[in-house]
Amino acid sequence: QRSPFCNQCPADLAEQLEASLNLVAEQCHLVLVNAAKPDGRLKTTKALQKLVKSGEAQERSFQLPAIWDGSGQVELVQRTAQELGLKLQPDAAQALSDAIGSDSARLASELEKLSLYAGAGQAITAQAVDALIGSQATNALQVGDALLAGQPAAAVALVDVLLAANEPALRIVATLCGQIRGWLWVSLLDQQGENDVNAIAKAAGIGNPKRIYVMRKQIRGRKPERFLALLSQLLQVEASLKRGADPGDAFRDGFLLTP
Repeated sequence: QRSPFCNQCPADLAEQLEASLNLVAEQCHLVLVNAAKPDGRLKTTKALQKLVKSGEAQERSFQLPAIWDGSGQVELVQRTAQELGLKLQPDAAQALSDAIGSDSARLASELEKLSLYAGAGQAITAQAVDALIGSQATNALQVGDALLAGQPAAAVALVDVLLAANEPALRIVATLCGQIRGWLWVSLLDQQGENDVNAIAKAAGIGNPKRIYVMRKQIRGRKPERFLALLSQLLQVEASLKRGADPGDAFRDGFLLTP
């Protein structure tokens, strides 16, 4: 998880990887989980590519849908169920997507549990998903959605779920900052009359221009000052965390007490 080998890899760690590659048994899989694409300029990436080019290894990438890509996540659920030979009702696919997102490892595990719950040959239903998984899962973007909707108490409750699942507090802050900063850029550029989604995506630092359509729907009717206020609240949370405050208290004070 969170492999450093193909992105900003320290020199000593790179040397250890290169020294270990020949020790990986022929029948084994080396799985590297990266949030970003491998950096082809790094020695470690080149070492792995060399093994592939020489025929000593095979490479396979598993591109997961982005956390904001709802339709892509539903497709991932449906594809995984199909690969496992399981029947899945459409509303169950949506429910699983809402609960798990693009966590492919957990998705496969939960699908296997659901297949046992539903019974051999039976389609998995949304009711089964709710019974076994319910609302156990959430993600930081849902926290941002709650803040945008003016529901700080709901945002705090979602943060508590994330913290209970051992999600690092500063990573939650970083995700929220990126989400809200994106909304701010889109709002400002819309005010200026910019209609080219590619130009907006480039200015906002958003890789996929299609995301702009989703963001525009989310922020419709809201002014840039709203997003600046949310960023100010997150700054207070981050400052509290870095001073050593309890994560739950830091988010609670930042969301509920900061005007």
